[in-house]
Amino acid sequence: MSSLDNILWVFSAENPISIPSYIVGGIMPADYLKIQKVIFLKHHDPLQFLKNHKPKIIIFGKAFHTGVYELAKEAKKNNIKIISIFDDWHFENNNDLSKERSEINLNLSKLSEVIVSKTKASSELISKNTSFVPKIIPDCIRYKTLNPINDFSYPFKICWFGNYTNHKTILKGLKEIKDSELKVDLQIITNKIEKIKSLTKNFDKNISINFFDWSIDMHDKIEKSDIVILPLLNNNNSYVKSSNRVVDSLNMGRFIIINENEQFSEFKNYCYFGNIGDGLKWIKKNKEISKQMVKKGQEYVLQNYNLQKICEKWKKIISEIR
Repeated sequence: MSSLDNILWVFSAENPISIPSYIVGGIMPADYLKIQKVIFLKHHDPLQFLKNHKPKIIIFGKAFHTGVYELAKEAKKNNIKIISIFDDWHFENNNDLSKERSEINLNLSKLSEVIVSKTKASSELISKNTSFVPKIIPDCIRYKTLNPINDFSYPFKICWFGNYTNHKTILKGLKEIKDSELKVDLQIITNKIEKIKSLTKNFDKNISINFFDWSIDMHDKIEKSDIVILPLLNNNNSYVKSSNRVVDSLNMGRFIIINENEQFSEFKNYCYFGNIGDGLKWIKKNKEISKQMVKKGQEYVLQNYNLQKICEKWKKIISEIR
């Protein structure tokens, strides 16, 4: 029996419309470490679940319903140790859903031996708003490694990819590109395309936009672009985001233009931080420097965000609470 037997990695989202980072970020290390993956839904019986699986440690991914807390309570009664992962805990409880999720997170924290967040910024925000200090384990590289770009086309070939919950940032980025008066061919790779498609229709004569549904082989589409844009909104929701899109874009050898921010300052040497349109102008004047930044950035994420490296962090935390 291996040291990682009797551990469950529990997911709680029912029928997600895609496989977002908070699920992939659990599936990949669980598979690598040979940890059993289980979905626990709100109508499931916590006691029966524990009898069936007999875990000694449970790792809870992002919690989507109160049943997760009920399972955690039963687990503690049975001396089962708990690790809880908090994705996107932003404390901006401006609607009933975010209030419920924040309450679930707070209750889970009180029952957990260890809580985990994805970035230093999200860890600091949790510490500021609670009495807990999370361990930091980022998401690993998710996609195929591509050769770094060797030139920049004009009109610029750029790409945005992400979940539909980030569609507001596309509009911000498009406004900044429009103000630059530069010509771009933009690929948008996402889900729930129809609404954002209507909002961006005939946005600007200099901006050509093509939409693609998210797919597991989206690196094939990103390879056709030279630049990934990552506009950010100035709120806590953006502040606690995982660095996965930065890491993935560098791994795929694309130059990144990202709005000025604190949370991803680790990558500042490898990306342009600032207005998206200004970033395009900067690339035009600094092509060789830009290409070198991409190469160094790719080397950095391959060294620090590979699956084995991230799993070593998981093994360390698990060994400390066994």
